[in-house]
Amino acid sequence: MEEGRLAVNVEVETRIGECIPIKRKEEGWKTMQMMEVSRMVCACYLLILGAMDWKSYRLPVWMLVMGGGLALGYQLSWKELPVVLVLAGGVVGLFFLVISKMTREAFGYGDSILICILGIYLGLWNILLLLALSFFMTALTAAGVLIKKKFRKKEVLPLVPFLGCGYLLLLLTGGF
Repeated sequence: MEEGRLAVNVEVETRIGECIPIKRKEEGWKTMQMMEVSRMVCACYLLILGAMDWKSYRLPVWMLVMGGGLALGYQLSWKELPVVLVLAGGVVGLFFLVISKMTREAFGYGDSILICILGIYLGLWNILLLLALSFFMTALTAAGVLIKKKFRKKEVLPLVPFLGCGYLLLLLTGGF
């Protein structure tokens, strides 16, 4: 053990209720607090972008650049995830950029860039989970609106509000 640092035993409760003891250094508490702060910042960021996307179907470039910088800064400073998962999460967003290009932006570039940013922040498995939930919620909403006949097939739904709702749902249910 390094001099001047204390080892702290922490019990982590798993989903089935059993506790697994793990050892963390004293600074582990700061990391856990930073994770919580970063999750709240991400939730606010997604809610703000979701409101903008709902209203105008556009995402400001400066907000995307800021979010990308925050995601990269977080991963570089806290190293919560292995680099491979961070890079793979970003590649998911690049895949959606290709889809945006192929569909002539039927799936917007802003949405794809945001998925890339979230992939870097969340890592591969969490971004895939978030996307699955968000697409499912979007499909349910579209089906409901089509059934009520207040929606034509040519109309579009913004994705970012569903990403924000999915993120909050996973955050509140312990999915992340």
